[in-house]
Amino acid sequence: MLCRCITSVFGSGYDALTIFVVDDGSTDGTSGMLSVNFPQVHIIHGDGSLWWSGSVNAGIIEALLADIDYILLLNDDVVIDTKAISSLVQCARDNPKSIIGSMVYDKSNPAIIWSAGVGLRWPWPGEFTIGQGENDNGQYDGVRSVASMPGMGTFISRKVVDRIGLFDEKYMPQYLADIDFPLRAKKAGFSALITSDSKVYNSLETTGGLDMDCKKLTWHEAFWVFTNYKSSEYVPARFMFMRRHCPLIWLFPAFFIRYFRFFVYIVKRLSR
Repeated sequence: MLCRCITSVFGSGYDALTIFVVDDGSTDGTSGMLSVNFPQVHIIHGDGSLWWSGSVNAGIIEALLADIDYILLLNDDVVIDTKAISSLVQCARDNPKSIIGSMVYDKSNPAIIWSAGVGLRWPWPGEFTIGQGENDNGQYDGVRSVASMPGMGTFISRKVVDRIGLFDEKYMPQYLADIDFPLRAKKAGFSALITSDSKVYNSLETTGGLDMDCKKLTWHEAFWVFTNYKSSEYVPARFMFMRRHCPLIWLFPAFFIRYFRFFVYIVKRLSR
């Protein structure tokens, strides 16, 4: 998958780019593959403890040290459209005080939208994905303002990082840091925009998150939902996200509604 991702970046036709890949302790020969097939790619090695946010931060730090002005975040399981990078660059130039996001599609069914940005609604559901599962009929064409966006296909100016810092790897090591970052940037005076001219195709089968199908759970798995970094409902990350971005009047109702809902859901799965 990583090979396809990098090939799509080089196939974008945008020459003024440098690619950094964070290899966080992989054991599948990733670094060797990159050295052979993409010697121009810069490899950043981790020890397996970086998770998503730490890996992104490691890449951003190296990019800033290399005096790079704009950073495009990509997961290894995505491919980008040939016009994606040039469209993001143009949009960033037209909107110099913004974070720019991409339209994200289901790679196995490119007519289906996976994300047209992220909205916020309190007390429930909190953050939600705009357009998910919809057919793309041009309803999200153009450049639109959004509350936030997922990490994949996000285009960040170094001005943003200089102002608000890096992604929150302390409290949000795996989930929510991508949505948290544009929200923090907006509080600092930047805007969050999605341009439909930048298209990213995501492999949904490798995208994480909590499986909502009501199959039977063990008690260990139920405990994991709330306590493991790999869970989108990891409690410390969720509480910090709500504390930062939920209006105070809705904070505890929103927290209660969310976790009561998951408690009921887990009880149903435990009893099956």
